[in-house]
Amino acid sequence: MQGTSLAVVGRQGDWVEVTLQGWIWSRSVAATDRNGFSLIVTATGGENLRDEPGGRISARLLQGFLLHQVESRGQWTRVRRTGWMQQWRGRRQTGSGRRRGSRPHHR
Repeated sequence: MQGTSLAVVGRQGDWVEVTLQGWIWSRSVAATDRNGFSLIVTATGGENLRDEPGGRISARLLQGFLLHQVESRGQWTRVRRTGWMQQWRGRRQTGSGRRRGSRPHHR
C-alpha cells in the first residue's frame, strides 16, 4: 500500500488508528460475516481500490481482504477498513529489536 493515503482517526502512544476507504468493482467482492466485516475480496490476484468509481487507483487489496460496505453505485461498491498501525518516527535503534508498547485494543 505504498503511497496510499490513510485517514488518521485516533492515536494511542506509538500507535495510530487509520481508515482506508475507496471504491471497488462489485464483482470482485462477496458478502461475508467473518470477524464483523460485511465483504471479502474474492478476485484471484486481488483488486484495485479506487478514489472514485473508475477513478485513480489508491491501493491494491489482496484476495481475502475483509472490508465494510458503505454504499453501492451501479457496478461499484464503496468500502472502508479501519485498523491500528505502529507510528514510524524516523530511524531509531533500540538495540533490543523489540516493539515499543503493545497494540491498542479494538474499540
